[in-house]
Amino acid sequence: MRFRVQFKSKAYVGGRIRRLRIAQQVVDLRTDFVMRRIIGIFQRTLVMGPLIEAIGMFRKNVLAVPLVLTALVAVGAHASGNEGLSSQSILRNDFSEQKYWPKYEVPRSIEFCGGDWCQEVTVKTKRTTAAWDAVFLMFYYFDANDQYRERRDEWATVLLSKHGKKCVGTSEAKAACALGKLKELHGFEYRRVQYDVGSRCSSNFEVKLPYFGNKGSCVRLRK
Repeated sequence: MRFRVQFKSKAYVGGRIRRLRIAQQVVDLRTDFVMRRIIGIFQRTLVMGPLIEAIGMFRKNVLAVPLVLTALVAVGAHASGNEGLSSQSILRNDFSEQKYWPKYEVPRSIEFCGGDWCQEVTVKTKRTTAAWDAVFLMFYYFDANDQYRERRDEWATVLLSKHGKKCVGTSEAKAACALGKLKELHGFEYRRVQYDVGSRCSSNFEVKLPYFGNKGSCVRLRK
C-alpha cells in the first residue's frame, strides 16, 4: 500500500498559522471579558478569595472551569442572603420594642436608641435608604456592643463597601469616612443624643477624630 504525502506551500501554512493566532486572540479577548464581568460580580458581593484563585487556574488550564462555576454558586448564595434587606428593616427587626424609638422626634430626622446613646441623622428633604444606612453605620461602629457587631458584621461590611470606597484605616475610621461621603452627597447632619431626667441633650457627631463634639444643648421634654 502506498501513501501519498501532500505538501502544502509555505504561503498556505503561514495563512493557516495566522488564522489560528487570530482565533486564539479572539478567544483570549472573550475570556478576559467574561472574567472581568465575574470580577465585578464578586466585588459587589464581597466574595473575592475563591474567584482570584479560580481565575488564575482558569487562564492556565481550562479544567479549572468547575472552580469558577463553584465560586459563582457561592456568589449567588451570598447575594441571596442579603436580598431584600435594608438598614431600616434590620434595625426595626433587631430592636422592635418602642423604647428604642423615642417619641420625641426632630422634623426630617431619624433617631434610634439601641445602645448607650441615640443616633440622629437629619436630612434635608425626606428619609432615604442612605439616611438609614448612616444611622446603622453610626450605631454599629460607635455604639453597638461586641455581640451585635459579630451578629451584623456582614451587613456592616456591605455598607462600607457601598459607601466607603477608598476609605482606609481602622474600622471606625472607615465608617467615619463613609459617613463623611454620605454627608457630602446628601447633606446629612449627625448628632449624638442622650435622655436624662426629663431632658433631651444632643451634640454634634463629627466624621473625623475625636468624633464626639463638646458643644451641645439640652431641652426639657413635655410630659
